[in-house]
Amino acid sequence: MIDAGWLGSPVDVATFFVVLVGFAHGIRPDLDALAAAVVALAREEDGVDGDRVAADLEVSNRDVRQYQHPVTDGGERGDD
Repeated sequence: MIDAGWLGSPVDVATFFVVLVGFAHGIRPDLDALAAAVVALAREEDGVDGDRVAADLEVSNRDVRQYQHPVTDGGERGDD
């Protein structure tokens, strides 16, 4: 077991813990967004099972829809 004294005083240990928790909560939304974007790309690629990728990454369809491109007919936008 690691002794708390290697890091410093109990205040230093508490500060270290708070920073780690804050970092973990700050990076989690970024990882979720990245996983949803990967699933959206996988669903557009032929030969890749997007549903399996979504299950492996534990991503909901609601999150993936934010990163999917809308289907267009390839025509002009009509902005005159």
